[in-house]
Amino acid sequence: MSVRRGSRRRGGAGRRRGRSVRRPRGHRPAAAPPPAYRHPLVSAMCELLGGVLPAGGVRRWAPLPLCLCAVLMAWDAAPTLGERFESARQSLRAMFPRAKLGRTYQGLAKALARTGLHKALPPRLREQTLARSGRHALREGWRAFAADGSRFDCPRTAANKKAFGRGGRRGSGPQMYLTALWHMGSGLPFAWRVGRASAGERTHLRRMVKLLPPGALLVMDAGFVGHGLLSKVVGSGRHVLLRVGSNASLLTCLGTGLGPARREGPDVVYLWPRRGPRGTPLALRLIRVAVPNKPAVWLLTDVADRRRMSDRRAARLYAMRWGVEVFFRSLKQKLQRRKVCSASPGRARVELHWAVLGLWAAGLMAVDVVVKAGRDPLSWSAAAVVRLLRGAARRGPAARALRAELAGAVKDRYHRRGGKRARRWPHKKRDQPPGAPRLRAATPREVLLARELYDAKRAA
Repeated sequence: MSVRRGSRRRGGAGRRRGRSVRRPRGHRPAAAPPPAYRHPLVSAMCELLGGVLPAGGVRRWAPLPLCLCAVLMAWDAAPTLGERFESARQSLRAMFPRAKLGRTYQGLAKALARTGLHKALPPRLREQTLARSGRHALREGWRAFAADGSRFDCPRTAANKKAFGRGGRRGSGPQMYLTALWHMGSGLPFAWRVGRASAGERTHLRRMVKLLPPGALLVMDAGFVGHGLLSKVVGSGRHVLLRVGSNASLLTCLGTGLGPARREGPDVVYLWPRRGPRGTPLALRLIRVAVPNKPAVWLLTDVADRRRMSDRRAARLYAMRWGVEVFFRSLKQKLQRRKVCSASPGRARVELHWAVLGLWAAGLMAVDVVVKAGRDPLSWSAAAVVRLLRGAARRGPAARALRAELAGAVKDRYHRRGGKRARRWPHKKRDQPPGAPRLRAATPREVLLARELYDAKRAA
C-alpha cells in the first residue's frame, strides 16, 4: 500500500505534530519546580528571599543576579566601586553562565535605583529574622530590640554637601545619619532609617515604631529620653527600657500620684515636658543599678510588674544593648563602610542601604546554621562569616561544606585577662557618664492640671 509523501496514518504515534490534545475539564498542568542552583550562595539566597523578587527584571539584569550582585559588592572590601563590581561580576558569571549581566557599575546603579529592591527586601528579612532565631527570639522573656544611631562619611561633592550637610566638627565633610533597630535575640538588624547629618534619631525612631512586633521591648540609651517619643511607643502597645541621666527632669508625687487615683510606690516617677505640659504625664518606674567601681546606672521602664521586669532582668537587658554598638562597628570596620564611595546623594543612600542589607543577609545565613547546631545566635562572628562568604563567592564550595564552615564561624570563647582598648588612641572619645536624674516633687498646680488632662482623655 502506497502512502503519499507527507501524510501519516491516524492514531497512536501517527498523529500530526502540533495537533492539540484534549484534556478533561479542571485539569491544570503541574507547576514547574523552582530552579535548582548548584552554587550554595545562590541556593541560600533563593531560600532566604523566597518570592519577594519581582518576576521581571530590567534590561541586562535579571532580578536574582541583580540582588546577588549588590550583596556581593556589600561584602567586598575593595576601595572603589568599580573594583567591587568587577569582582562581583566575575563571581556571578560562574554562578549564572547564561544570565543577563550588565557590563558597567553605572548600569547596575541605575538598575538598583529603578527596581527599588532595597525597599522590597526588608519585610521579608524581618520575617526570616524572627523565624530563624527559634527560641532565642526572646531574651529574658521579652522580644527585645535596641535602638541607636551613627554617622557615615560621604565624598566631598557639592551635591552631597547640599543634600546631607555636616554633622561633625568644623571643616568635616558631608555625612549621613543612620538610625537602626537591632534584634537582641539574633544579633541582626531589624529596621533602619537614613537621613541628613543633622537628623534626629528620635524622629527616625518614631517612624520605625510601627515596624516592631506588638508587645516588643525597646531598649535605648539616654539620648532617647523624651515625653513625645516615649508616649508614642507606650501608646502603640510596645514597652520601653532606657537609661536616664541628668538630662531628664522627673516628677515625684507620693500618695495618689499624678495619674488616676491610686497609691504610688517610691520608685514611680513621671515624665512631663519642661516647656508647658503636652499630653498626660507618663508614669515610669525608676531602677537603680549598682556597678562596681563606677557610678550607678539609672533606668526607666513603663513595665510596673516586677515579675516581668525585675531590677536584675532590666540590668541584664540593658547590658545586652551594647550589641547595637558592635553592629555599627562591624558595618564600619569589617565591611569597610565608614565612608561610602558614591558621589551623588541618591546613589550614596542606596549604597548605604545595601551595606546594611549585605550584613543582614550574611548574618541570617550564619544564624540559621548556628541555631540548628544548638548554639546561641549571638555567638556568630561578623568578621569570620563575611570572610567565609567572600571566599565562597570565588571558589563555590559544596553546600554541606559551606554550612559546616558557617557553623564554626563563632566568636572566641576564651576569657580575656586584659583590656582591649589601645594605650594610645588619638581620637578616643572621653564622654562623661550621664549622671543621676533630677527629681523634684510635683506642685499642687501640676497635680490639678494632670487630673484635668486625665479626665479629658477618659471623656474623649
